[in-house]
Amino acid sequence: MLSIEEQIKNMARKAWRDVIQDKLKSEEPDFEYVVNLYKEFRTKLIELVQNENKREYIKEKLDVELFTQMIKTDSFNRNDFYSLINYSFNICKTLGSPTRDDETDLLKNEVIKEFEKDIFCGISSFFLNINICIDWIYEDIIKVQENFEKAPPNGQL
Repeated sequence: MLSIEEQIKNMARKAWRDVIQDKLKSEEPDFEYVVNLYKEFRTKLIELVQNENKREYIKEKLDVELFTQMIKTDSFNRNDFYSLINYSFNICKTLGSPTRDDETDLLKNEVIKEFEKDIFCGISSFFLNINICIDWIYEDIIKVQENFEKAPPNGQL
């Protein structure tokens, strides 16, 4: 049985997914909302990387202008989206704890399944799941920092 906290998180995630789908499926889609989500997730990934060359590479691979054009003109093809999914989740696996790799793969596969059903479901699942993975990275960084702060001075145990 899920804890109350997990139930609340799941409800909030479902609500957020529904908001994204509604914004995309409305008579006049709110592409700016989705583009802003894209910018936010891209920025979060870039902030996790220390190497400037790698930051620039991520910026190029996750080009905001290209994404904006593709979503506004409905020219997202399967290969483009699969490439985006794979690249984004692979970055999370690279930056995150190896113990989360299986969970990250599950979230990635969920996005792919949703995309195969409906592009809007896929896009909303992508933003939800990629943000979950990024949150895990931040959680793990905080845990490492807390453990470091608790460690005795001079490495003595």
